[in-house]
Amino acid sequence: MTLLRFIVIQQMAKWFHPDLFADLDPDETFHQLHDRFLPINYQPGYFASLDAAK
Repeated sequence: MTLLRFIVIQQMAKWFHPDLFADLDPDETFHQLHDRFLPINYQPGYFASLDAAK
């Protein structure tokens, strides 16, 4: 199990139960961990969501 797998779990929680997990921000969590522990620059775009309103 990788250390970053919990970020994927956060994103899935937001997709499946957006009302319950509205306070989670998996992209921000990943950005913080990336800046703290990885030697390369962070670039956003690891998760993509469809807008359900359209």
